[in-house]
Amino acid sequence: MTLAPSAVLAVLLAVPLPGAAGAPGAAAPRRDGTPAAAPEGRVTLLSRTTPFQDLRVVEDAQERVRFLCTDSCGYVQGAVSLDDPDRLLLSYMRTAVGGLAFLDAPPRRMLFLGMGVGVLPRLLSSRYPSARVDVVEIDPAIPPIARELFGFPARPGLEVHVADAAEYVKERNAPYDLVVLDASFGPEVPAALATPEFLARAAALVSGGGALVANLPAGEGAAATAPFLARLAAVLPRVEAFRADANVVAVATRRAVPRATLLARARRLGGELRLGYDLAALLASPLPAAPPPPPAPSPRRAYPPAGRPEAP
Repeated sequence: MTLAPSAVLAVLLAVPLPGAAGAPGAAAPRRDGTPAAAPEGRVTLLSRTTPFQDLRVVEDAQERVRFLCTDSCGYVQGAVSLDDPDRLLLSYMRTAVGGLAFLDAPPRRMLFLGMGVGVLPRLLSSRYPSARVDVVEIDPAIPPIARELFGFPARPGLEVHVADAAEYVKERNAPYDLVVLDASFGPEVPAALATPEFLARAAALVSGGGALVANLPAGEGAAATAPFLARLAAVLPRVEAFRADANVVAVATRRAVPRATLLARARRLGGELRLGYDLAALLASPLPAAPPPPPAPSPRRAYPPAGRPEAP
């Protein structure tokens, strides 16, 4: 199914970091926040338990990459190159940027539901300096970690809100051209962010010429992906999905974008945004459409970690 432009909702799930500190054979994490030695040139800079999750910040000195992951580093919530902070290192993020190719015009308002280390908000607020960018994060520990250890910037028009995404969308009426939902701690979308009610409210925030993007599991937890896509299609009828290693990135819109137009836009965006990879190639082969959905899950307020997804 093709997609038409509207606002972009990206449900970005964390992906595993093979061989990361905290994986089998790695040094045990410390709870006092002091650095812990890790194998293969990696070091733990921070280990912290919050009301929502166990967090760890790991740096690979050889690759000069810093990761935010779960305590065991089974899931990576974000990764930043110390030499090139705007470079997108995770596959699902590189594909999710393709949601911009479904827009008729550059985004003027963007909403990120879930922060991670703020790589996408930072990149797009830099590339679209006149745009308004709102970032919503339920865990109050995340924004200071993103600022202090990952260089998340303070910029005019870029604002972080500590709030529950499920509640935040109920309180907003102004349309967004890009909505990115990056709020999962494991291989399944949080139940409160997968209900027909939530998706309907998120779709209502999508502007008339935008797109809604969702990053979903393709390995463990993938049984929930097709039902989610079907619920998404019930509120935004044009849905396309693209494989991104251990994830599926879906884009939902109100009207179709011809394939030739989509790929031409993706090629143009690759240059304009200085992505450093072939965005059009990531959008060239969409997956089949989703089947009808089963009953929706019961909503939950907290989003605990789930099982381990398939390695990318």
